[in-house]
Amino acid sequence: MTNALHTNIKFEDLTFEKQEAIIKIVYDKLQIQAEQEGKEFLTRAWHDPKPKTWQEAYCRIYAIETHNWEDYEAGTDKAEIPPFMWESWQEEHVRQIAEEKAKLSLIKSEVEITL
Repeated sequence: MTNALHTNIKFEDLTFEKQEAIIKIVYDKLQIQAEQEGKEFLTRAWHDPKPKTWQEAYCRIYAIETHNWEDYEAGTDKAEIPPFMWESWQEEHVRQIAEEKAKLSLIKSEVEITL
């Protein structure tokens, strides 16, 4: 017979550094998937203006930060949106998803402490 104690840990129980490490792992995998999706989105038929980068296509398909570009898409604002804006919106979106998935990943984590 072993003298073992069991307890559950949550994502919030981890140190900030451990939380960030887990989020980064999830983010990296999601970002690869997002890039593949975005590149596939670029091959679709688009009304003007056609996306110039996969990040732009991704943001427009998933309606990310629409308040920042809906006038541009509608043609009422001819100002070009710089690529770095699409990149930051897309990366922030994936980061949010990664954080949510990382938090859910430790919901049923059990630790055994042997004495």
